[in-house]
Amino acid sequence: MAANSLNAAVAVDFSLIGTSLHAMYKKEKEGYRILLIPSLQENNEGVSIEQLMNDVKGMIKGVTGEEAANMDEITDTLKSAADDPSKINLDEVRIKLNMAYLYISKTSQEDILEYAFNVNIQTTGLIPKALQNIITVDHLGLAIWNTERAQILNKMSIAKIEDYLGLPAEKAAEETT
Repeated sequence: MAANSLNAAVAVDFSLIGTSLHAMYKKEKEGYRILLIPSLQENNEGVSIEQLMNDVKGMIKGVTGEEAANMDEITDTLKSAADDPSKINLDEVRIKLNMAYLYISKTSQEDILEYAFNVNIQTTGLIPKALQNIITVDHLGLAIWNTERAQILNKMSIAKIEDYLGLPAEKAAEETT
């Protein structure tokens, strides 16, 4: 009788860009699997651009040991993109990672990398106050994905244009080329 192979799984709860996430790692006989599970976020305030830049800067310094780009230069560049930089409040711009999905499977039978990210950027402070009576942009939504798993896309509220229009996938692919 042969001995059973060792299987091990580890789960971790962590936070990324102010978002609580849950991931699993499973070591298998012939490889491993990693799954970042999309979950609804409650009370997610997101992070400001300054917080995000500080976090990225700290992460770069932690990895390379060197200082990252000067945050003041980045902030000045962002503010100079508007006509009147003194009336932009970058503290009101918040970046929220609404949901994230990641699946990696490295085994002798398969090599899979799937992902989906749903990000919301609250842009209240980005439009200069002088223009806010003409135009407002409350938020920008950004979805990036390579998975075709309908249950993941549905859970994360990621909709493709062809889904809205009821186009067959083949026809939609032809129209974009």
